[in-house]
Amino acid sequence: MTSVIKKLFSLGQTKSSSDSLESVIHKNNDHSNYIRQHHETSTTTSNHHNNNNSHRAYVLGALLGQGGFGRVFSAQRKPDNQGVVIKEVKKDERFRRDNANNTSSLPLEIQLMLRVQDVPGCIKILDYFDDGDTYYIVMEKLQRSKDLFDFITDKGRMSEEEARRMFLEIVETVRRCRDLGVLHRDIKDENILVDLSTGATRLIDFGSGCFHQSEQCAQSERVHLKRNSLKTQHDKVYTEFRGTRVYSPPEWVRDGEYRAEGLTTWSLGVLLYDMLSGDIPFSSDGQILRGQLPPWSPHLQLSEEAKDLVKSCLTVQTGLRITLDNILKHPWLTESCSSSLKSSASMTSLMSSSLTTQTEIRTLERAEDKTRA
Repeated sequence: MTSVIKKLFSLGQTKSSSDSLESVIHKNNDHSNYIRQHHETSTTTSNHHNNNNSHRAYVLGALLGQGGFGRVFSAQRKPDNQGVVIKEVKKDERFRRDNANNTSSLPLEIQLMLRVQDVPGCIKILDYFDDGDTYYIVMEKLQRSKDLFDFITDKGRMSEEEARRMFLEIVETVRRCRDLGVLHRDIKDENILVDLSTGATRLIDFGSGCFHQSEQCAQSERVHLKRNSLKTQHDKVYTEFRGTRVYSPPEWVRDGEYRAEGLTTWSLGVLLYDMLSGDIPFSSDGQILRGQLPPWSPHLQLSEEAKDLVKSCLTVQTGLRITLDNILKHPWLTESCSSSLKSSASMTSLMSSSLTTQTEIRTLERAEDKTRA
């Protein structure tokens, strides 16, 4: 642990505090307004983040992980002893490139997290502050969780029913992010947290993401913008990619460019294959460019609908690749909902019939008893 982070945070046991959290954190910043209004830009200067002592409200714990993005620590919030996670991000050359056109005082990653704060399937940001060369994000900590990579590694491939439930939840989360104008750009098993108590998922790590003006997000702003400019933004071609290579689409590998929709559905296809088979389908650029899936092992006993959805997501030709909205309309997801409803209705009917039968039996038994008497 570096001397810088030791100076910033308390270490060791938590201390009780009579101060409310609001009196300790962001005294000069209406943080709730950022969350409620999903601000893309800040009207405050960044200096107050440097001058306040909000980091003193946390006791730093163990290092949970580190990578090119920075480091992640467990921690406790002193006013209420709430367990949290703190992500430390260095303002390196990559940060400066990603934020070159950022007119807000907040780093882009924090802006994106605030924008999707109310999406149930996204990790919640609780606090943030800046130390000049580094910024810190304080996030919710699930009591019992592991990322989907470890979940599959430890447990093995998922059953089709379990994968369907979890994948539907993830796609819904990604769709809601898109509708709010947020493009994650690094959907993969390591960026999906699984709550081991409930099975619910959380999308994490928006460090590779960007704002994207989707048609859905823009509808409320159409009175202010021309339709052709909306279409241009919706069809925007991206020429930078910060995600994971083996989850990237063939158009990026081949041409160094991609569109938001194509990247998202391709990455979701890789993720679904991983969930159903226990491993990702591609490990090299050549395999990605060919888009030829490894043969499905017969012992997996997967439905044709499941395999078709994977194939539809991992179609090399972008014009034929399934869209995000159409993933949600695919028979593998929609028929499962109908089947669940039918199953539930059938079970209710069966239970009702069973109860009726038991009632009739008891009535006959009572009648027989009266006859004997």
